[in-house]
Amino acid sequence: MNNAIDVASFGPIMRLRPEAWRHTIDSHVTTFLVASQKAAKLMTARGGSIVALSSLGSRGCIPGYAPVGVGKAAIEALTRYLAVEFGPLGIRVNTVSGGPIDTDALKAFPTYEQMKDASTRLAPGRRMGQPEDIADVVAFLCSEGARWIYGQTIVV
Repeated sequence: MNNAIDVASFGPIMRLRPEAWRHTIDSHVTTFLVASQKAAKLMTARGGSIVALSSLGSRGCIPGYAPVGVGKAAIEALTRYLAVEFGPLGIRVNTVSGGPIDTDALKAFPTYEQMKDASTRLAPGRRMGQPEDIADVVAFLCSEGARWIYGQTIVV
């Protein structure tokens, strides 16, 4: 399970410093790559499942979220490449991309109340997502029921 996040840069693109950008991208993408390589070595004998977390910032633009959004988009692309390489070893690699999930991290956004309001008005379930909503999909992807799912990003 890859859930690494370390946001060193947040804000308008014109104010981003290259060092902070690299730190954010590394904390998302490079950690996923290295952890997946190590996990694959441990799983080669019996197979397994690697699941990363992404966010809707990978598919749309959230103000101030560029480094994280780009990092999450790279995780989704890397998921496909890892799935192709690790699939023959019996290792499935997938990503779960969550919409607004009611966590402390989301509450740190200055627009939290607006996101919460929009989610409860516009989401089909008329509620904010909960951590358990993501955890249930991750558990499914790790189960035998997902044995034919490779390289996908499942939007929850």
